[in-house]
Amino acid sequence: MPTLIKAFRDAGIRVIHIEDGDYVHKYEEYRQTMKLIKGKLPKAEEHPRPAQDKTYEELRKFRIAHVSPGAENDADMYASCGIRDIHPSVSPLPGEYMVPGQMNYRRCATCTASII
Repeated sequence: MPTLIKAFRDAGIRVIHIEDGDYVHKYEEYRQTMKLIKGKLPKAEEHPRPAQDKTYEELRKFRIAHVSPGAENDADMYASCGIRDIHPSVSPLPGEYMVPGQMNYRRCATCTASII
């Protein structure tokens, strides 16, 4: 991830960090983003998910097991659930945005990830 974020930054593309956890409040980039949007985040119920049928559920199970994150990454996913901050190599730089997200990976609803 650090190499990818550096490439985006070097290309002049603004990085927006989507993070999940209370730790975001300590970052100035998060506070600036909340000030910019006046603290009004869309509520989940304002953007309902489409109905989920048997086909959807089977595809979701397949994706989790074979694509992302993949069954071979289970141990790492569980281990990362306790990590509650951003690694320094991918921390936001001044001028970048940080917004809250809900990264619901498999059975660990508190996992954290930085996403471009």
